Amino acid sequence: MLFMTLIKLLIIGAVLIILRILFPTLVRGFKRILFIIIVSMIIFALVVMYAS
Repeated sequence: MLFMTLIKLLIIGAVLIILRILFPTLVRGFKRILFIIIVSMIIFALVVMYAS
């Protein structure tokens, strides 16, 4: 379960890097949204860890 969550985080990180390379101007507007998504994923990972 935790392993799958880490894989999801890695995939999201890779997508963010690709988006940053392809759309450098969009990233500025998305930075706050992406930060919120990353924080929520980390919180979700912690909840999964404590729940299991």
